[in-house]
Amino acid sequence: MRPNGENVGGKAKAQGAPDAPPLPLISPQWLAANLAEPSLRIFDVSVALSADDETGALKAESGQAAYEQGHIPGAAFLNLGDLEDPARQDLHMLPAAKAVAAVMSGAGVGPGTHVIAYDTGAAMWATRLWWMLRVFGFESVSVLDGGLRAWAESGFPLSTDPPVYPSARFEARFRPELVLSIDEVAAQVEGERGCLVNGLTPEIFRGGKLRSATAAPGEFQAASTSPTSPCLTPRPAASFLPPGYANSYRVQASSMRGDR
Repeated sequence: MRPNGENVGGKAKAQGAPDAPPLPLISPQWLAANLAEPSLRIFDVSVALSADDETGALKAESGQAAYEQGHIPGAAFLNLGDLEDPARQDLHMLPAAKAVAAVMSGAGVGPGTHVIAYDTGAAMWATRLWWMLRVFGFESVSVLDGGLRAWAESGFPLSTDPPVYPSARFEARFRPELVLSIDEVAAQVEGERGCLVNGLTPEIFRGGKLRSATAAPGEFQAASTSPTSPCLTPRPAASFLPPGYANSYRVQASSMRGDR
């Protein structure tokens, strides 16, 4: 959807929908001005990360406890753990389309709605929901730039009241062109047809004190580390930098090959 309300896919704006935000990012100011729009589905998808004192392995847990202490008015909490393959939750893999349809329908997402995702960190979890919904054919989704911190720093209020969104009919249509299998990634790397980029911090990538709990460091030896932090303003808000900065960083990252 474009700022004038036109949908990029060619469909007309749903009746009663707000003026379309410039996807994929929206500002706290835009959200505050459109907070009462009934078509919005605002979700806090925060995940709490903790590190094991002995191994340094990172563990991901639901951020619902923090949500209950204060969230954007009208926002519901969406547990990303419900949107993972139950057989491989340690790897945070995509679930089946049927499972996505059930979760999102129950959350009130369907035709004529627009999802706004945010988290309490640097948008890592909000962008995961943005990507996941697009993988399953739902394009009407945005990320709140700067997340909850930017909202609060802008002087907007918090709430402890949970909303109740009416159930909807979410039709999940898997888009295979947005996902690669392990074999496809290996073929891309071996044929030098692409550059495999790891968005984790260099410390985690190299297996320092902190490490991912889902994979051994160096498993993808052809990958280069290109952490996302240079694309963000300094914490605490961690908003995205203007496109010019991001494009420059993307060009630099695409030319990296890393240690093989």
